[in-house]
Amino acid sequence: MKHYCLGFVISDRQVLLIRKNSGRMKGKTNGLGGTIEPNETPKQAISREVEEESAIYIAPEEWSHVATVLGGGWKMEVFVTLVKILYSDDSWQSSDEGEVSFYGLSNLPQNMDLTAKWLLQMTYDDTVSWPLTIWTNDFSPEVHLRKPEYEGQTVYIGRQQSAADMLTIGLGLNNGDTLVVPDRLQSVIENALVRLNGPDILVVKESDRVGQLREMYPGGRI
Repeated sequence: MKHYCLGFVISDRQVLLIRKNSGRMKGKTNGLGGTIEPNETPKQAISREVEEESAIYIAPEEWSHVATVLGGGWKMEVFVTLVKILYSDDSWQSSDEGEVSFYGLSNLPQNMDLTAKWLLQMTYDDTVSWPLTIWTNDFSPEVHLRKPEYEGQTVYIGRQQSAADMLTIGLGLNNGDTLVVPDRLQSVIENALVRLNGPDILVVKESDRVGQLREMYPGGRI
């Protein structure tokens, strides 16, 4: 299984990102990261990758593990670190991998990878217990799904899931959980859960939840 790492360096409500020069991400902006080597831990890997791509060294112990994304034949560890100062323009260097720069959290680039943007936004969600695990079929925010693991969780349903699948997932949750579904299916799933005497959960429209994430949770983690 291929093993990757992705990291977000955040300072003063700005995040360090890289615009990739090559590969499947060419032309897109993403967090820094790469492949985890067999002889290193995920935190050692993200520390190394960030230094290689930006010349900024952040010790492994300064990274917080916020998520593991599992796909077909690969997995990716996602990390966040908060730094006390905002690096000046001459404190980092771009590499052959791409051009690095800090961006405002409320003004992320239009060409940012959608999954990276979603993962970054999730770090502001105080209802999420870290680290979380995400199951996905591809690097796409439209097909992600976190399996139920504990009470009080928030489960995001990908748009490619059928209504029947969404209902099945909802029936398997616990009282007090939150299920986030596409807007057009919110009332359908909610009514079906009532008819089937399902658990007492909150069914939320995707646009409402994503809108909250984009507000960056003023009282949140960062």
